[in-house]
Amino acid sequence: MKSLKYFFIILALSFQFCSEDKSSPHKDFIFESNYGKVSTKAFDELYTTFIAKSPFQDTYESKVEFLRQIYLNKGIAEKAKNENTQLTVQDSVTLEFYKMKLLTELLWKKEIDEKLPEPTETEIRDTYKRMHTKLKVGNIFSTQKAIVDSISEKIKSGQFTFEEAAKEHYKNLDSTIAANAGFDKYFTFGEMDYDFEEVAYKLKKDEVSDVFRSSYGFHLLKLKSIKEDAFLQESDFQQRRGDVANSFKNRRNKNETDKFVKKQFVENDVRVKTKVLLNLREYLKPYLKGEINPESLRLNLGIEQENSLISKNDVLASFGGQELSVEEFMFYLPNLSHRILKSNFLNTVETVIEYRVLSKMAIEKGFGDNFVLNEKVEIEKERMLKNRFFQNEFAKIDTSKEVLENFFEKNKHLFSKNNDFDFVRFTSKKSLNKEQLEDEKFLFRNKNQIKIDTLKSTGINRIPLIRDSGKVITFNVGDFIGEFFDKEKKKYVNFKVQARNEITFQESYKVVKDLFFEMQLKDKKTTIERFTVANGELKFSKQKLEKL
Repeated sequence: MKSLKYFFIILALSFQFCSEDKSSPHKDFIFESNYGKVSTKAFDELYTTFIAKSPFQDTYESKVEFLRQIYLNKGIAEKAKNENTQLTVQDSVTLEFYKMKLLTELLWKKEIDEKLPEPTETEIRDTYKRMHTKLKVGNIFSTQKAIVDSISEKIKSGQFTFEEAAKEHYKNLDSTIAANAGFDKYFTFGEMDYDFEEVAYKLKKDEVSDVFRSSYGFHLLKLKSIKEDAFLQESDFQQRRGDVANSFKNRRNKNETDKFVKKQFVENDVRVKTKVLLNLREYLKPYLKGEINPESLRLNLGIEQENSLISKNDVLASFGGQELSVEEFMFYLPNLSHRILKSNFLNTVETVIEYRVLSKMAIEKGFGDNFVLNEKVEIEKERMLKNRFFQNEFAKIDTSKEVLENFFEKNKHLFSKNNDFDFVRFTSKKSLNKEQLEDEKFLFRNKNQIKIDTLKSTGINRIPLIRDSGKVITFNVGDFIGEFFDKEKKKYVNFKVQARNEITFQESYKVVKDLFFEMQLKDKKTTIERFTVANGELKFSKQKLEKL
């Protein structure tokens, strides 16, 4: 009876909190706790971004788990603050980059998405038809408008046919392209540049377009062939109408966003230094090949090297009265797509500039005070503080020979049959010899030289323990990245350790024992579920979760 009464008190307090909070314009919070609160809107946006990227991933259980993780981060971040745990410079730059990205996306939303009209019935139907239609076009292309204009005039005057003009235009480039009048395969909707498709899909068979510009240059098109698939039916259209409308909006809005960004680049006089760009790309080759981590490369920039092609103070780009130095870009590097870095290095640099320019513009328009945006930044900061707290705690773990031997003796049953526990291997482009491994100055016991890479979500699953022999034992971990300073070469060298076994080191949980909570599910018919922590509790509405 007592527990039931307590349950209804929690229920009343939960709804009271959600209805009476006056600290922000967003009064609808999904949970409260002694460690803070999270608004339903912020939770929904974060959940959609990081967890439920498709309808198949959107489950009640995943929402509960994501909420648990946010709450856990808040609790451990509070403990970290109490123990004066600080974010590193790299952490702070990563957080700044995250906020710039959110500000840029908010600017797009306010200045573009919300100002564009809803698609008309004609636009939705045209999009549906294009999604089920393949085209083959002849394409005369050049980066110089005068060349394409001249060819267009000759075709209009009857001096050449389109095919003859294409063969003449491409004769010194590619015989296959010339023979096929500039294009030799079908393309589908969404595969080509937006402006290219807008012109191509409006042409009739054998019609030649006027000269137009795409993001690549200037074009003259002739529609050669059309293929419509069997799914082009009214019943199918009605079933997919909503998805088609969203497809139209996303593609149109993306095109408007690209135009908006280009306009801002012109107004801010964006200039990328080609020589510095090429030298930086050359310097980053080991990182692009996966041979070294970005932090090591950044640290090496501060070390004077003879005949170095790149310096940390080199200006990579200038824009709107600002400059982007090589060192600043190196701080941003861990946040950038490795795939795009390899395929289009200039595009990656322009992405950094885009975030810098547009986030500044967003702040000037007053978007920096957006409650949900700042809440999302705070949640990310708490996650980073949690990780930094764990790393600091791990550095305190005693890895002396006596402690390790006692642990091995006590937990023999956890290990493989190989009694010497030699289940760890080093993989590195630079082989580490026995002398290096046993050198007291390089020994992994020197905690200041050890840097653990990304922690798992719980933050306590990567614990390197070191034996005097130089072998590394990692518990419940696939791999981690370490690095040391090579005095001879005067630079940082990294190595990778992989464990063949997964072992749980239960004693490590003592570090955060008072902050880990277990979920106590009440009657499934109730609207409230409770999570308990040693010194606090979390209350949230099941109904709100299910509605998201």
